[in-house]
Amino acid sequence: MRNRSEASGKRRLLPRRPMWAPIFILACCAIPGSGQTPCDEESVVFNGQSYAVRLDSNHVKTYGSSWVVNDQLELWTPYDGAWQQLNGTDITTEAIGSANPGATASSAWTSTLSGTGPGSYTDYSYHWFVPNQSCSSDTSTDYLGYTRSAAVAIQQPAISGANAFWWLGSGVLSDGGYYAQAAWSADPNGATGTPTWSVYYYGSGQVSLSCTNCTSTTATSLAASLGCTADIKITVNYGGFTSNPFWVTIAAPAQLVLVSGYPQDKDGNPNDSTGWTSVYEWNLTDTCGYQDPGLDGYELFGQWTQYNGSNWPSAQPEPPASNSASIWNDEMAKGETYGLNPPARPLQNPLTSIQAESAPWTFTVGSLTVGLGLQVGSNTSMYYVDHGRHQ
Repeated sequence: MRNRSEASGKRRLLPRRPMWAPIFILACCAIPGSGQTPCDEESVVFNGQSYAVRLDSNHVKTYGSSWVVNDQLELWTPYDGAWQQLNGTDITTEAIGSANPGATASSAWTSTLSGTGPGSYTDYSYHWFVPNQSCSSDTSTDYLGYTRSAAVAIQQPAISGANAFWWLGSGVLSDGGYYAQAAWSADPNGATGTPTWSVYYYGSGQVSLSCTNCTSTTATSLAASLGCTADIKITVNYGGFTSNPFWVTIAAPAQLVLVSGYPQDKDGNPNDSTGWTSVYEWNLTDTCGYQDPGLDGYELFGQWTQYNGSNWPSAQPEPPASNSASIWNDEMAKGETYGLNPPARPLQNPLTSIQAESAPWTFTVGSLTVGLGLQVGSNTSMYYVDHGRHQ
């Protein structure tokens, strides 16, 4: 009775047979009167089997074994030749193992996953048995054939969570539904132990992590990415087996874009019908080029400078404000109040270049608290006698 695995022709000149794991062969039929130990007495059974096992987070072992059971086992020397395969392709040469008669022969390969990577690992082994010298001269080597183990499927660890969030300035974690933090979790995908988190920078984006030896961590933005690029790489490492890169983009409110058709100038001002009003509208956009509605914001003026003997009262910043839209506006206005020097005038045609006063002007979003947030606009607020300009 014979049951053998496939002999694929790999390094052995054997016919092809169906593949099984494990396999065995029962030898029988002694030769009476040979004058030597028969070595093929009935009930001699040859066996071969393949195995694959994940040893730890970063190592896979595959191996084959050959052995004899029942009577006469001490008369046969077992051999085993093993290859390790990844996704059905050999990634090793043949490892050959043997053992004393009566023992089990094994041959094995151990791969480091950080080098060979994920995939389906199997052992592919060949099994044969050499008779003892005391055996009958017509007793030859028994070639049992090949076995293949069940596969061990290896996946790389992974990271889940938001891969894009906001930089809103130092000390600001959220504003108007914009968040400067993200929660990340590590998925071991079969690895064991506690992972180590690593951060690599490839641009201007930066983050800090609440912990680096943990399953879950909270990332806090420290600086915006360059443009809208994913310039931060995050990995988790389980015993040397590293996840695929988790690329992160830190976006930020970036600039005020003047709306088409502005500034608009008109006669009169909000307090009376004299003088003039100049109106600006800007669209707030971010580093990815999108409009950013819903943020808080505030303006500030620097030191005012007077021109042409001006005694104009300087403009004061508006209080910090919330805005459900992405459009921000500013009104610059002066009335023909008695005693102004130089006097404010209605709109001239063409507009005059006579200056009255100016001051540095900045606009910040991300907070209602002056001193916090991210500056998105900066220019000079210039008051002429008949109009105003941000320039």
